[in-house]
Amino acid sequence: MGPYELKGPISDDSLNKTNTMFKELYGVVNNLVGTITDEVYEKVIDGSKLNWKNPVDTYEELPSDASEGDTRMVREGEDGVSKIYRYNGESWKEIQEIDATAINEVDSRLSTSLTEKTTHLNSISIKLTETTKGKPVHTSMFILDDGYKLDLTLIKPIFDEKGIIGNTALISDRVGTGAYMTASEAQGLVDSGWEIASHSKTHTHLTSLSDEELVQELKGSRDALRNMGFDVNAFVTPFSDNDARTRSAIRKYFDHSFSRMSAAPNAIPVNMHDLKRTNMGDDVSRPFSYYKEYIDRGIKENSLMIICLHSNQFGSEEQKEVLKQTIDYLKSNNVDITTISEAMKRYGNAFEMWNEYTGQHTVISNSGEMFGSDLDYMVRLDTNSATPETPYNEFPPNKISFCKITASNSSEFPENRAGILITDNRVNEDGYTSQYYKILGRVTEYSRSTNTSGNWGSFEKVITDGLVDASITYNNNWSGNLEVSKNKLDQVIIRGRLTAGDISTPRTQVASLSPGFNPKILTAIPSIIPNSNVVNGVMVTVGGSVFVGKPLIDEIQTGEFVDINFIYQVE
Repeated sequence: MGPYELKGPISDDSLNKTNTMFKELYGVVNNLVGTITDEVYEKVIDGSKLNWKNPVDTYEELPSDASEGDTRMVREGEDGVSKIYRYNGESWKEIQEIDATAINEVDSRLSTSLTEKTTHLNSISIKLTETTKGKPVHTSMFILDDGYKLDLTLIKPIFDEKGIIGNTALISDRVGTGAYMTASEAQGLVDSGWEIASHSKTHTHLTSLSDEELVQELKGSRDALRNMGFDVNAFVTPFSDNDARTRSAIRKYFDHSFSRMSAAPNAIPVNMHDLKRTNMGDDVSRPFSYYKEYIDRGIKENSLMIICLHSNQFGSEEQKEVLKQTIDYLKSNNVDITTISEAMKRYGNAFEMWNEYTGQHTVISNSGEMFGSDLDYMVRLDTNSATPETPYNEFPPNKISFCKITASNSSEFPENRAGILITDNRVNEDGYTSQYYKILGRVTEYSRSTNTSGNWGSFEKVITDGLVDASITYNNNWSGNLEVSKNKLDQVIIRGRLTAGDISTPRTQVASLSPGFNPKILTAIPSIIPNSNVVNGVMVTVGGSVFVGKPLIDEIQTGEFVDINFIYQVE
């Protein structure tokens, strides 16, 4: 752009030349700004950005193939001071000196922690890799409690005859005393394939102990048995006496524990510190048919079967024969009889988080399945696949199941109406399974549960909080909007607003309730609504009919509002 000369008087022509000059000048300035933005700005940013990379120990370890902006701390400089270096595209330049003592310490701790966590996670991965082959094979185990010498002289010969192995739970303070095995005798069992578990230090009731005493009983027993040379990882709770506190403590010292007796085998996912056993011996004197049923159920549900023995309560020939029959039946059904460790490789969990106080859990089983209290405890069954006669142990164990019942298949269900059958089989034991039948399109609900023999009781109508499915008919020209609800005290609440109709008689029927219950007046709660008449103990019910009495009739006129709020006891 050449300069314009402005000479002579100001004229239109000279002003036009001035405007043109400034317009061209602005264009150059704008181009200059654009050039700075596109080129210089990028160089400024590239020259200042820091791409932080992992620290190195010495300057010589700084990589030569770094990218511009890469930034690293060198832990040990020439003068012993840690320095920060940045790569400028050609070489590493020092940009900061720092005292990195604290950083190095934290980095070291984190590295150690991550190494430990990685090792743990790798062990989980190995477990999953080794065992993810579908469902585990049918598995059972025998656990002998207390560590009596009779384990060697009475039970082991039977096991040897049948070609199986067992497990013995030792009371550490009793090893080598009186009727109990010595450590060398117990080692003889281990040498023949058996496994040793802990049965506590002194065989006391765990729930009666303080926290400090509990540690002594658990850790003391484990350490003592390990000092005897036994690789102890399992705990058998004395007297099956346990609670959330004791199970949480046991988790700190043992990989798995056996907490109680039950007629139900252990379905997947197992709680590795709430494993269930069923008892055998003279003290219970159960016939072989009991154990046959237990085994059949375990095979059907693919559950872990665990049988508890006390050799000092196993003297009768009858019970010895029951034991032999049970072993033969297990073997004839290809159920593997093994040690605790081997069984837990199959049925244990590769990962387990279990809150003993709330029951909330997240589990990855050794077979690779994931379970959780909020993940997978509900299952939907095929429509009409269940009847009122379906045994509880044919419903999915450890789950809540839902089964739709259509009208054409509802003849044996409550009210012969379609609905949803809900079966809560999370405990999966005799006497602990419940069912609920919700009538389709209504709030009416029926429930029942199993008895201690595992048989279903009868369905009974449920009294619940909330509205009752009551059909209300208004009489004698009365109208309104009454609601009927029930509370946890099995009481019926009738409330709402009525518009008065016929008041010609001292006792007027104003409504009829259809559910069939017979409310009996219990108390009246006055309504607090301005400009309305309040029922004060003058409303009664007889056989489902609602009446208002003379005191109210004397106080109101046809067309006026009456507010109702009464509580009744159901007969």
